[in-house]
Amino acid sequence: MIKELNHIGIRAGDFEKTLDFYQKTLGGTIIRDSRSLDGKSRFVYIQLGDGVIELLSSKPGETNLGLQHVAFLVNVDLNQAYETLLAQGLVFTVQPRLAGSGNGYLAFFREPGGAVFELIQREENIRIPDLKNDVLLAFASSTIEVSPDAFEPCAAFYRGPMGFSAGPVNETVRGRVQHFRHGRDTIELAEGTANPPLTRLTFQVASCSAMRDRLLEQGLSCDMSQASAERILDAVGPDGVLLRFVETPV
Repeated sequence: MIKELNHIGIRAGDFEKTLDFYQKTLGGTIIRDSRSLDGKSRFVYIQLGDGVIELLSSKPGETNLGLQHVAFLVNVDLNQAYETLLAQGLVFTVQPRLAGSGNGYLAFFREPGGAVFELIQREENIRIPDLKNDVLLAFASSTIEVSPDAFEPCAAFYRGPMGFSAGPVNETVRGRVQHFRHGRDTIELAEGTANPPLTRLTFQVASCSAMRDRLLEQGLSCDMSQASAERILDAVGPDGVLLRFVETPV
């Protein structure tokens, strides 16, 4: 049913400022810039390493900013995917309809932990293979934090209907963590109290120190730490998006 994790949706308060950050500070490449059919909304897809984010414009005074959803490209008819998940008790917030840009069809639902997932049916894949990025080595994962009670239902859903391969469950000081992969894309499922559940984007970098310097130039606060063999840099990006950069020794 799932062909790939297509993109992560982010709603921007100051659109041009946020676009500048992901394009220039993180070395992203704009691969699609479009507007809704009524001309009121703008959607910009930016490829960061081998992953893609979608910047969504906001209305004046809107407070629901930052990480919004995880979108999956389907390899079956969208209505078929909708009926399959509906029969399993998933709650759809948007039923299958034409995408706002007019390009493809989409639907939105909440997975068992409450994170918003989007299903997309499109003819083409917008991601560019082997696209060069001078700042990031790779888009490592997106993190979804759920309550302890929701952890296993989420894991079962990812393994089952979503068709992800599951890594081992790791126990941390904050609770269980498990990675789920579909091809080159990864979702990190973690126990936590975040609301909404979609909490963080993680990237691999050659140097956390160099990345820290880039972020400090933008006035962002950073926190460097060491976890086993990895050096980790945590920061808060535009619109309150939590960003993590991981440097793993070769």
